[in-house]
Amino acid sequence: YFYDSEIWQRVIDAPNEDVDYFVIVNPSNGVGEEKSEHYSSIIEELNRNGKKGIGYIYTSYGNRDLADVKSEIEKWIEYYPEINGFFFDEVNSSLDKINYYETLFNYVKDKNKNYFVMLNPGTKVSTQFEEVADAVVIYENSYKEFENSICSNYKKGVIIVYDTTEKQMKDITSNNDECKLFYISDDTLPNPYDQLPTYFEGEIEELQK
Repeated sequence: YFYDSEIWQRVIDAPNEDVDYFVIVNPSNGVGEEKSEHYSSIIEELNRNGKKGIGYIYTSYGNRDLADVKSEIEKWIEYYPEINGFFFDEVNSSLDKINYYETLFNYVKDKNKNYFVMLNPGTKVSTQFEEVADAVVIYENSYKEFENSICSNYKKGVIIVYDTTEKQMKDITSNNDECKLFYISDDTLPNPYDQLPTYFEGEIEELQK
């Protein structure tokens, strides 16, 4: 969730061998009110370099009006036609809301079956959520709360772990092969996403193993 071109360039230039990249793009707590040439260029460069940019959309834990979320999906597609999918944030972990996310999943897939849909409840949820997403973030917290093998019951589990040393990062990547996707960082609260991890290139090397 950063703007700086130099940081983005590190992502764009990162090696692709044996690693799949799904890069969350968040211009303004979502798509914003108008197209940004800066982010348009970034998404195009990501694509050219074998990385998939996916657009950030918040859902207010299933309380945001579905019409508003669908409207934002349409804006993403209009402003950035090279977007490769969507990252739905603030996902309600209750099964009572799964129909809400199923509606969004189907709406996106009806637009383009190849769009990638990631849900972020940020905690363990019923595996039924995997039926309405291509990936589900089941952990978003600091290393202090992390437990290995967290993805053992999931086929599409994603983990986001911040405030993590390089040594701890290596331990996570070595012991959680069941996880579909990883983002691990030594960045910390209040905003652990305003820069890349200092060991970004080293993390990629670990994931290539």
